Amino acid sequence: MDIDHPWILRRVSERDRRDWIEMTYIARTADSPLAAMKAMSHMKELLDAYLEAAVGEARERGATWSDIAEALGRSRQAVHKQYGGQSAGANRGGERRP
Repeated sequence: MDIDHPWILRRVSERDRRDWIEMTYIARTADSPLAAMKAMSHMKELLDAYLEAAVGEARERGATWSDIAEALGRSRQAVHKQYGGQSAGANRGGERRP
């Protein structure tokens, strides 16, 4: 994942981006499986921030909830329930915004 992409820089905190880099390094290089698992667990949490950023960016670019659901391999309802309140300006019905 390109963490320097402009829309990621706007939407994901600098701290989360730094943590992602650190955790990926630890997960790849740790001698202890427990240390690697701890890093991977934190990465899983951070991935939620990246997904939230991607969903918000997709909505701003006109993606519908159905488009996003297909990309994530989930139902439109599940995706809207998880991310629906987080993208400002989203309209009702999952239609593309003008």
